[in-house]
Amino acid sequence: MRRKILLTKLMLVLFVSVCTGQSQDNFHKLLEKLDREIDLRSVFHARREGRIAELKDTLKDPALSESKLIEGYGRLFWDYLTYQTDSAIHYAAAKREVAAKAGIHEKVIEAELNLAQSYAIAGLNKELADKLAQLSQEDMTPELQRYYLYVHSLLCENVNSLTTNPHLSTRHARDLHDVYTALLEMMTPANSGVWYHFIEAKLLDLEGAIEESRSLLENGIDLDSIDERDLAMYYYLLGKVCEKGAGTTEEANCYYVQAALCDLRCADREHYAIYKLSKILYEQGDIDKAYAYMKVAMEDANFCNAYKRIHQLSQTMPVISSSYQLMRSQEQRMLYILLCVSIASIVMQTCMLIYMVKLSRSYRNATIQLTALNRDLKEVSNDLADANIIKETYIVRYMDLCLENIRQMSDRLRHISRFIKQNDMELVGKSPLRKMLDTVSFENDNLKIFHSNFDATFLTLFPTFVEEYNKLLTPEGQVVLKNPMCLNTELRIYALVRLGVTNSVKIAMFLQCSLSTVYNNRTNARNKAIVDRDRFEEYVSRIGYIYRHN
Repeated sequence: MRRKILLTKLMLVLFVSVCTGQSQDNFHKLLEKLDREIDLRSVFHARREGRIAELKDTLKDPALSESKLIEGYGRLFWDYLTYQTDSAIHYAAAKREVAAKAGIHEKVIEAELNLAQSYAIAGLNKELADKLAQLSQEDMTPELQRYYLYVHSLLCENVNSLTTNPHLSTRHARDLHDVYTALLEMMTPANSGVWYHFIEAKLLDLEGAIEESRSLLENGIDLDSIDERDLAMYYYLLGKVCEKGAGTTEEANCYYVQAALCDLRCADREHYAIYKLSKILYEQGDIDKAYAYMKVAMEDANFCNAYKRIHQLSQTMPVISSSYQLMRSQEQRMLYILLCVSIASIVMQTCMLIYMVKLSRSYRNATIQLTALNRDLKEVSNDLADANIIKETYIVRYMDLCLENIRQMSDRLRHISRFIKQNDMELVGKSPLRKMLDTVSFENDNLKIFHSNFDATFLTLFPTFVEEYNKLLTPEGQVVLKNPMCLNTELRIYALVRLGVTNSVKIAMFLQCSLSTVYNNRTNARNKAIVDRDRFEEYVSRIGYIYRHN
């Protein structure tokens, strides 16, 4: 049972590790995509400014009705709201002025709420609170009441984000909860669209129901039906609840990157996701990216005049900037050190090159001398090899001559013995003479002398023959001589092989033994060999050999 539990835990850890690795890969791929989109910021901004310029051109027509002007100023307000709050305030005020002249009360209130929303984006919380206090919900339509409560929720969010006192933070969170609750009572998916789900998800997040908030966002919203700006809010809210524990840190990071991508494509300059990513990357130790993203966020906040965002950035920017400057100074110091090392390395390499050139010249001279010595050595070696060949050839010829002399002497004794037998039988019968005419004894005695001389001569020429021969055999098959200067039949056979006599018939003739004796000894020796038995005699023929080089 314990083994199953351990196995299950191990599988779970492996699964989590794989998922985490994949999430990290996705995060880095999304960051690469975000970097490419940041490089295109000027294109997105130019596109948005072109759209605004076209809208302004349509409003220059003096024949436009007041309702068209109100509508046009309203569109300019929404285009400028997250792009440049000063311009948004200007066009909201212009809308209010035209609506007041036209006597359209609802549009006046709507323009006032537009101004309040601009104050919320800019972070002008006092002006926002004063503006909301001036307005009465009793004079508003249900749609304007929802708008009023939404702007009120922005005020509560701003105040709650700036509060550091725990007691005040609890009170502001409670106020924000009440506003969300009142807003949801007036909202439906039909009259508010995706923002109904956004406010509901924010309320659940505020209540601590982060799992329910994530489930609502993932399952209650059709992403194909919302625009890029709402998609940025969707991903931001998902990243927030994942960061709080409804998902993994890697998932939260990926959602923040996707929110930042949407902000960039919309050319919004009032955004939070890039600032959030800057802090995340700083905590992860990626100072370069953190500084780059913080710089983008600060540039957009300054352009937008979003004082709320500037205040947030001003608290973090110095920390990241100082870390960035420190990192740069360290990199410059490292570059200086590397430059010094490189210069030293170049000097050393130059010295080494000069030394190598001198060494090369010395080597060339030594090579010439060595070539001459090798040539002389080769000549000496060839002379020695020729001498060896001559020596071995004459030894074989000498042995052959000795054996021929023994045979001829034996034949003569045989003829003399036959002649004496035919002419004087009594003389043959005398013991000393019969012994002198015994050809068998004569041959045996002379062969012993011949073999003894052969052994002594061969071992003088090849003093390490027995030792090197035994190295070719197994330990139990090695030859041990009773008399170190007297070879046995096996060693004599292979002594003749070493001298170049490989024909078994010739060997049998030299040693005056039977052909089967030669075959048996050669076969037994090959069977005892530790080297390749088919090349055994080749190894024997190399014993004491001076190689002749061509």
